[in-house]
Amino acid sequence: MKKLILALALITVSNSISQVTFQDVALSMGLFHPFQGADGGISFCDFNKDGKDDISFNNSNGGAVFLFRNDFTNFTNVQPSSGISDTLRSTLTLWVDYDNDGDRDLFVGRYFANNLLYRNDGNFNFTDVSLSSGLSPDSMTTSAACWGDYNNDGWLDLYVTNYSEYQPNYLYKNNGDGTFADVTIQANVQDTLGGTSFFKTPLAVAFLDFNNDGYTDIFTANDHQTGNSLFKNLGDGTFADITETSGTGTKGSFMGVGIGDYDNNGFFDIYVSNDPTGNHLLKNNGDETFTDVTTQLGVAVNQVCWGANFLILITTVIWIYTYLSQLEAQTIIMFYLKIKAMELLVR
Repeated sequence: MKKLILALALITVSNSISQVTFQDVALSMGLFHPFQGADGGISFCDFNKDGKDDISFNNSNGGAVFLFRNDFTNFTNVQPSSGISDTLRSTLTLWVDYDNDGDRDLFVGRYFANNLLYRNDGNFNFTDVSLSSGLSPDSMTTSAACWGDYNNDGWLDLYVTNYSEYQPNYLYKNNGDGTFADVTIQANVQDTLGGTSFFKTPLAVAFLDFNNDGYTDIFTANDHQTGNSLFKNLGDGTFADITETSGTGTKGSFMGVGIGDYDNNGFFDIYVSNDPTGNHLLKNNGDETFTDVTTQLGVAVNQVCWGANFLILITTVIWIYTYLSQLEAQTIIMFYLKIKAMELLVR
């Protein structure tokens, strides 16, 4: 990530970490993406393994995804020659080596259509294996997804969230033979709303090992005051919903999640983006509980924020970036948490 930021933006940092500046070079480097609506997804990944981070976008307007190869001095959309030609509304693109053959495959989340999985056959040629791999053929309302090895068998599994009170999330177990098994119900990760037959409305999800027991857990950031969720991996293929006991079930219009250890205590903390009522930073206490330290550290932002992530640029500084959406414009707010001063910088 540091290489990508340095390649795309001019960063000026003084000895006192007092100023950070960025220069928008997207158009001059051939990066054009006709974004509309709220389904903006972006993926940074060296998808052709040439040592340079490439950029991929979904297409919320309908049409093929955008796959921009990093040629260092400019970017080239290589989608037309890739064999990836989906023309329906997509919400996200995730690169992953799901079959452990050493190259990057592509997962595409979609609205009002089944999700897609493209196998990389080498030389950047792709085959649609969505149905043959065992992914659901049903029409989805996929808002987010993440890959992680929840059962520690060496094969990456897939968790998919759906933005509908009538549709559950899905956990797909990687069988290691190019296929997946839907283990959602037996794993207990549908993410129901208060024990009812309805489901929460997630906009972001992350695998993380929050308690350092060697098993990846699942956190979802949920919209419409349905409350966030934390599923503890029990290590036997099942999960326990510990949202209430862990203190992570904050309710809001949450749209993004960042995972990082801001206080360097060896346990992952959670930052979630929200509407103008304020984002939330949840400090991991190391005992399977979290404390909301947002007000104490002054990191609420109080604007309409979408995505969030932790960026470690310097050993004493943790950067968190959030994407804002107002009047159909995208603005980037940067702020940092300094270990001693915890100053807030909004740009």
